[in-house]
Amino acid sequence: MSHHARRVPPDVPPKPARLCLPHAVTFLRQGALGIGETHTEVHGRQLVKRLLELRVVRRLFIELPTYGTLQAAKVEEARQALAMGNKRLAQTLARSVGAYETGANAEPRLGDLVYLALAWNIPVVIADPKSGLGHSDSAVRRRNRATAEVYANETETVRGDGARAVGSLLLFGSDHFRGRESLTELIPGLKWICTSGRRG
Repeated sequence: MSHHARRVPPDVPPKPARLCLPHAVTFLRQGALGIGETHTEVHGRQLVKRLLELRVVRRLFIELPTYGTLQAAKVEEARQALAMGNKRLAQTLARSVGAYETGANAEPRLGDLVYLALAWNIPVVIADPKSGLGHSDSAVRRRNRATAEVYANETETVRGDGARAVGSLLLFGSDHFRGRESLTELIPGLKWICTSGRRG
């Protein structure tokens, strides 16, 4: 069965990021929120940036399977540099995160969001660092299972609603929230917003 066969509609229909903002704030105050993007468009990242600025995010999960373990190490090095007051080094390290991913030049860049989160002491979690690449149905399901496990470890809950989930923001391609073994299925109660009408 294709992971596109059973559509899971977003909790907010596709619309520009600025129109999604009130819904996103409400969802994050109640639990976890997924933001589905296409990686090459800016809408999802603009929404994440605004939510970080509003300080309603407690932890940021990002989809980054390419060299994921190395990328996670860069996030930690950037966090340590900030802790030592070296903002320039922290910014350089953070901005290198996701530099080789699809849509790396979409503004704001993934690294810009990482730096912004770390600067406000918001944990950044590389959500699928060891699950491998792939966009086939089985690969996406495998990556989703790995992400759900990381999410549960970080939040100490398997659910997307409730006190432990509050403020958890997941920035992933839209396809990860749809179909069999989607993140919305593996993390019950997870709300999600699609910032584009296209697949991602």
